[in-house]
Amino acid sequence: HAVQADGESCVSAVEVAGEIILTFDVLKGKGVSWPILEVGESYAVLTCGDSLDEACSLAVEEIVKALIREHNWSFEEAYMFTSLAVDLKINQVVDPKKGVRAVIPKDYLSIESFCTVDV
Repeated sequence: HAVQADGESCVSAVEVAGEIILTFDVLKGKGVSWPILEVGESYAVLTCGDSLDEACSLAVEEIVKALIREHNWSFEEAYMFTSLAVDLKINQVVDPKKGVRAVIPKDYLSIESFCTVDV
């Protein structure tokens, strides 16, 4: 899309053809539950659910698990911290599954802390 507001509230955006170059870091032997984007000085966890509530809960849950792994915090400590450091943003509401991203500054997590699945 050439232009699309956060949330994609209607069926279309400004559609254009284009080419992009993507860069991936491969962490051998590891995997993630949801896609993780590196955006400037932050990481964003992308989730989707049957409702915005479900998608938000899934996104926060992923960051809570990463904070626990990174800092050896209790669930309660990590969960409370998300209210201080995590921004929830709507990706789209037009599709049956609603999309959300949870954004956290890199200061608080390493990318490895998101790796939970051995492959």
